[in-house]
Amino acid sequence: MIKTNKVKLEIHYDHIIHDYDLYKIQPIQTGDKDEEKCVMKRSLEKLDQLSPVLAVLYRYKGPVYLIFEKGRVCLEDLQSHINQYDKGAFVETLDINDPLSITPTELSQLLINMLPNMEFSQKFNNISGRYFSFNQKSFKKDCILAYHISLIESETSKQECMVYMEGESYHRLSKVLEYNNKYRNDILKLPRYYKSNEGYVLRRCLTPLSTDQCFVRRSVYRRQREDFVNSLDIHDIQGFENSKCGMLHQFYIDVDLHLNDYVQLHPIDLDNEQMANTYSDFLSQDYIKNLYNDLGVHLIDHVNNSSSKKMIDLIASKLNDRGIVNIHHDKGKQFNIALIHNQKYCKNNKIPDQHVSDLNFQHITYETCIARDNTIDVGDNIVDRILMELLIKRDIANRSISIYHWDWDKPVEYVTRESERRDNKRITKYFLLSVFPDGSMDYYKIEDDTSELYQRYESVFTNYKSSVYEPELLISTPNHQVLISNSKMMVLPDLKELDFRLNAYRKDKEISKSKLTRLLNSFVETNEEYREEIERILKSLNKNTYQYQEVARRVTKAGNPPLMNLATSLGRKFVKHCRDTSRIVLNPCLKSDVVKVFQHIYTLKDEEDSNKLYYYVGKKEPMKFTLVNACHIRRITVLEGALDDDFKKFIFDQLSVNFIRNNDYTVVPFLRKYIEEFKRLNKDS
Repeated sequence: MIKTNKVKLEIHYDHIIHDYDLYKIQPIQTGDKDEEKCVMKRSLEKLDQLSPVLAVLYRYKGPVYLIFEKGRVCLEDLQSHINQYDKGAFVETLDINDPLSITPTELSQLLINMLPNMEFSQKFNNISGRYFSFNQKSFKKDCILAYHISLIESETSKQECMVYMEGESYHRLSKVLEYNNKYRNDILKLPRYYKSNEGYVLRRCLTPLSTDQCFVRRSVYRRQREDFVNSLDIHDIQGFENSKCGMLHQFYIDVDLHLNDYVQLHPIDLDNEQMANTYSDFLSQDYIKNLYNDLGVHLIDHVNNSSSKKMIDLIASKLNDRGIVNIHHDKGKQFNIALIHNQKYCKNNKIPDQHVSDLNFQHITYETCIARDNTIDVGDNIVDRILMELLIKRDIANRSISIYHWDWDKPVEYVTRESERRDNKRITKYFLLSVFPDGSMDYYKIEDDTSELYQRYESVFTNYKSSVYEPELLISTPNHQVLISNSKMMVLPDLKELDFRLNAYRKDKEISKSKLTRLLNSFVETNEEYREEIERILKSLNKNTYQYQEVARRVTKAGNPPLMNLATSLGRKFVKHCRDTSRIVLNPCLKSDVVKVFQHIYTLKDEEDSNKLYYYVGKKEPMKFTLVNACHIRRITVLEGALDDDFKKFIFDQLSVNFIRNNDYTVVPFLRKYIEEFKRLNKDS
């Protein structure tokens, strides 16, 4: 079973009605959504004149939901207050038992938005309409990294939803204005927030504050990349708590602690079957080595200083390590590797951008090769990435696939979509890549929205888009057509088990000889096959206490060996026995037990619809200690034909390649990467 962020809602309607008053406000429809929102916000900002609203929930082009403590605000007083600001708005008591008035997901979100007011005795006027989670790394000098938690309704059941977390950055307004004076008037109109004194609560400013006291959701630099935490960190308990999975675990705890009488979130597990453990049939390293040696690699130094020369020599050395010896130091017809300054350096020093838009070139920046201690370092991953990118660009130039053994005997079309807003109008384009049985390719861009082909693709991508699913890639071949969509549904480890093991384990923690003896004897009672080894261990016990790491761990060359090797079946079973019977964690075994779900490619069964298949892509090798991004679950929808074994293998083989994500699986068939390269070439030309 695979654990996910999908939950089943259990709502206790009678408890909510007993303890709270809920209202619905329908704003007047003016046609100007921004103005409608401003009017509504102004009326809600003054609600504490009646009684602080515990939470609100805004619906796009729809009503606003409010929740108050029981008996604090009556319908007539609330309507009178709203009329002072928005005379056309209509207030009514919310019938939470009527799904047409408010859905279970919306009601649950409203209750969750109330959490900050559940944690503090002094109630405040909570009109943000959102719920934020924070960790120890959220608050910096001029920036707050907040993690917005929302419920997204499932397509299959009104009683199910996804718990989704998304990072947002809020920067000190004075700093944003300092570096964006050109947009000063627009920035000053943005909603302002401040950090509450009670704790990690981000509140909207209801009274004017100076630009140095409040924050806005706008980066200081337009393209600034925020330092959001990893999805998962299992180095230690602190790392886990600061990760997104750790914050999600704490969110479930908070809901259970404060809202258990009103709503409960029951995680939903999905059935799975393992799909891929090895790579597909792609070209061997010997073939790649021979290809580069036949055509030659050209190293070009556009920086030209003493350090850059050392970098070029280091790159040449790493190529030699890979068996590539045909290396030149000038421009060639193909396979050129150019060392350049990055865009930031060029802009700051007012020199032309050194990047060249050429399929025969791959760039590596000088700044990338400077390590944190200012030493010169060119990582092996960077060199491997460059070599693969050059081969992909060669395929694009030749319009033929050479680094993958293409064996489908019919033409295949791959279609992606790109949409952007330009001059208050949304422009949508479709990009089509046709691959023929011999591996040759054709590329097309479809922009004419009156054409039959455009409208056909528009119908598919629009009809299958929802709050949960975002279509990514349409694959068509005679007798088969499928649509791959990304989703807001994600794979999770067992959060409770992770938290328990990380909290319970300390390698220097001690267990007494008597307690260890009892555990060994109880283990033998149900594992007779290990009696001889256990008796040997019992005889060897000559200390009053043992550190956990002395009892069970993997044997290394350094230090004294443990009583039992964790790499053996005895070690693994005894550690599990101690954990299950006495809640003693001699070794956390996180990689082999808890986070193993992030390894390999899995399909997830849909028992209700045979035309839909779900999958997610983990890592080829076991994860280290961190997982940067969550594994999203993707959906394959069959539009024509059937997802038979041959076509399924054809699709999943294109995920099991090592030349897109640098020796790791790719999340969608690798031909999408070729489409992106064709788009880039077409744009640059």
